[in-house]
This record gives sequence, structure tokens and C-alpha cells, in this order.
Amino acid sequence: MISKTVANRGNLSLIDMVILCQDPYTPESEVYMTNEFETMISDFVRVKVGTYETLDDYYINRKGDIIGVRRRTMQVLKPKVSVNGYYQIALRDKSGNRNWYNIHRLVAFTFLTNPRGEGTQVNHKDGNKLNNNVENLEWTTPSGNTIHAYENGLCAKVLKAGALYKDGEYIASFKKKKDVVNYICKETGYSFDVVRKSLTGLVPNTNLQCYQYILS
Repeated sequence: MISKTVANRGNLSLIDMVILCQDPYTPESEVYMTNEFETMISDFVRVKVGTYETLDDYYINRKGDIIGVRRRTMQVLKPKVSVNGYYQIALRDKSGNRNWYNIHRLVAFTFLTNPRGEGTQVNHKDGNKLNNNVENLEWTTPSGNTIHAYENGLCAKVLKAGALYKDGEYIASFKKKKDVVNYICKETGYSFDVVRKSLTGLVPNTNLQCYQYILS
């Protein structure tokens, strides 16, 4: 049985915290926790908001669901969709300040090892910003995130139609820039990223400067 006088909440699992929230506490309530409800919440762990920092009052599972336990009450928290299309949640830090966090980063901090350290981003493998299942997330560099988006056509909504020219002669028109990049890749054998960077002027390639893409 868990005592209500436990001072160090940081050592308690979510199941322990739920038991402490029973008011009044009875032995029957602990028995209840060993059944169906315990199974439902057993995969929740204390949320990490950074590489090492955790918040004692919040628990998260591998799907990105978050439960808050404060003032002897607990509830499943409802996220909102940010202007950038990600699920966000407002959590209070240990000083009581309310901060907004992207849930995909909370899942990654909590369940995924970050081999690259600071300055990294979390990539959604399937391109769905609302799919925060840990199996769909990976740590990557900013450039790696961008390359993944282009290679999977995830930047199509910001790419515009245009016409391709080679040495000043018209070749064809394309609805999306990724289509013209793929065309040049097939013609030249260069990778998608090399062609894209050369075509946009980010990293010019002398062997590709014969191609010009004019937005329509």
C-alpha cells in the first residue's frame, strides 16, 4: 500500500499517483488499480520536456496522450493544433509557469534517444504532423528534415508551377518544382538534393547550370 504522506512525487509512477488521488483512500481502491484501469495507464511515464528535464505532474504514452495530475485530481489533457499544423499542449513547469510544447517533441524527448545532441529536430516519417506515435518519429538535423520533406513530396503545397529550359531552349512545363527536379535527376543521374539546391541557387553545380526553371 502507498502512503499519502509520500513527499517525493518524482519517484512515483502514474498508477501510484492515481492511488494517491483516491479520496478517501481505501484498500479497495488499490485493488481496483490492479485490474483494467491499471492496464490502460501502465504505459504512461513522466513526461520529459528536454534531454534531462521532467515535469512531475504530467505523464505521457508512446502515442502522445498526456495525463495531468494536480491538486489530487487527474485528467487527460486535450491538445490544440498550432498554426504550423502540430499538436501542442500547455503544461505548467515546477515554478507554476504555463508553457506551450509541441507534443511530437515531448514524445521524442521521453522515448527516443537523441544521438545528435543539441540543434536537432523531430521528423514525422509519414509526413503527417498529427501522427505523434513514437514509431513515426525520429531525431534528425534541420537539413535532414528538409531533404526528407522534398524527397517525399511534403513541400508540394509551397512549390509553384513553372517551365524548364536548357541552354535557353524550352523543355517542358511542370505543375510542381519537385516534378522538374525529378525530371533533371533522371536526365543527369544527380541526386534529388543536389539538383534541388543547384536549381534554387543554394549550392550551384556547374554541370547543372544549363538548366533554368522559370516560375509561371
